[in-house]
Amino acid sequence: MCVIGHWIGESLIVRWAELTHENSNYTVPVKDVIDRLLVRPAEGRDVGFARKIYSKEADLRCLWSGASLGKGFVVDHAIPFSVWRSNDLWNVFPAAEN
Repeated sequence: MCVIGHWIGESLIVRWAELTHENSNYTVPVKDVIDRLLVRPAEGRDVGFARKIYSKEADLRCLWSGASLGKGFVVDHAIPFSVWRSNDLWNVFPAAEN
C-alpha cells in the first residue's frame, strides 16, 4: 500500500471530481473539485473528540483484537494520519494500548 497508495489516492480524487462534475450537470468544473480535494487540513493529529465519544461507550472493544477495553485505550487511525491526515470518526477507532 505504501508503494502504490498514491496511485490509488490520485485515481480516486480524479474519479470523484469527474462524478461531481457530472452530478452538477457539468456546472462545477473538475479542476475546482480537484483543488478542494487536495487541500491538506491545517490541524494536527488530534483524536480528543473521538476519545470523548468512545469514552462514553459501556462495552468498548478494541477494533483490532476485539478485546474489552476499560478506560485505558488509545485512539488509532485506520488509514494512518501521515497518509490521509483525517481525524474524522470514520478513520479513528478505539484500540488496546499495547
